Amino acid sequence: MNSNLTMNRLECQGIVIYKEDYSEADARIVVFTDSVGIMNLYIKGIRKTKKRDIAAVDILSYSKFSLIRKNDMYNLSDFELINDFTEIKKDLEKLSLVFYVLDVVKKIFLEEEPRKAEFNLLKNVFWSSFCKEPKTYLV
Repeated sequence: MNSNLTMNRLECQGIVIYKEDYSEADARIVVFTDSVGIMNLYIKGIRKTKKRDIAAVDILSYSKFSLIRKNDMYNLSDFELINDFTEIKKDLEKLSLVFYVLDVVKKIFLEEEPRKAEFNLLKNVFWSSFCKEPKTYLV
């Protein structure tokens, strides 16, 4: 799915690189997206819901996101899991290396600075290096 920005709506793909509980029911995630780069998103009620696919917003999940821009902020309206990189999560050595890479990505790129080539590189490295069935994507 290619990113699509129309009016105040944005459709994109991204990898969740950080997640923290924000209140009793909410969470904040940092997503490295294919079109916008690093984004901070707040998800209201995610920790109390049983209807939404919460795996799609867990750290290291590669997901599709539907966003609505209001007052210079993006609100998450919908999301869908593409890949949760289960093979990485099963191996402590791989997982620790990936967490290090995600931390570096979070620290070196500015928020809302498009980095499509770097995003594709990260996605390809995860698939080709850490998953059983590598998929090839052009950068």
